[in-house]
Amino acid sequence: MKVTRSAAMVVIGALICSMAWAQPRGGQGMMGPRGGQMMGPMSETYSRNIPGGTVWMAYRPTPPVTGQMRFIVFVNDETGRRDVDATISAYLYPRDAVDAGRGVQVVSMVAGHAMGFVDVEQPGDYELAVRVRRPDHEDVRVYFPLQIEEAPEGRQYGHGPGGRMGPQHRGEMGPGMMGPRGMRGERWMTGPMSEMMERNIPRGELMMAYRPSPLTPGEARFSFFVNDASGLRDSSATISAFLYPRGNPDAGRSLQIASMSGGHAIGTTIIPSAGSYELGVRVMRLDMEDAVVYFPLQVHVE
Repeated sequence: MKVTRSAAMVVIGALICSMAWAQPRGGQGMMGPRGGQMMGPMSETYSRNIPGGTVWMAYRPTPPVTGQMRFIVFVNDETGRRDVDATISAYLYPRDAVDAGRGVQVVSMVAGHAMGFVDVEQPGDYELAVRVRRPDHEDVRVYFPLQIEEAPEGRQYGHGPGGRMGPQHRGEMGPGMMGPRGMRGERWMTGPMSEMMERNIPRGELMMAYRPSPLTPGEARFSFFVNDASGLRDSSATISAFLYPRGNPDAGRSLQIASMSGGHAIGTTIIPSAGSYELGVRVMRLDMEDAVVYFPLQVHVE
């Protein structure tokens, strides 16, 4: 029996409201189980307009396949800045079969930004319903269609009860874990993130993305991920980074690195002016020589 969109909204609303959406703040497992299942490239970013803002969503793996899926969702306000008051919940269901869906386990990374984890056991046409809650606004729901295929090499599930996904949330984030506050108050992490850039290293890879995109003078924030040769997050890896004007490393500065979980780090710095830059990243791993890779970056005039 087919379910209309209006009926689906009623059912989804009841399901989302009735669920306890765990949104712990940080800890070793905040990137999900072991932090190492983020394999393959991330999808392009999809957007939906909402009253007074925009919802952005991307997912991994791409194309989507059965097994564990991960979603990144951002909420911006009408000025294009991150809506620091927004909270997010989500529900994934086979299209026209809302009752057969399941809640996405949501981890709130920072205000207006969340990561979601869910296991998909059957291929087919799905729809991701995202509910956005903001003070002084009515709750709003947006929908993203997904065509999920059978995984060619077996399903990859996170570690947890019954082999299913079970993010482990331990510890507290701490006030400075996302980098120094006070650079621009609460205005960091605004605008879209860049595409993920990759560099091969011995027996692994380093992935990097940055915000704002395009880069402009002022605060910049970089996300780093180190994968091992099997594509899993390398929990032994640590990272340092140095940003300098191209051809003039003496005028550069080190990034302030906050290690979020094994093999993942956030780096922050202030870029003083527009121009051509180079980001050098040193990857340090147990029982291996350090690897250094470089990313050319162009910083534009605001």
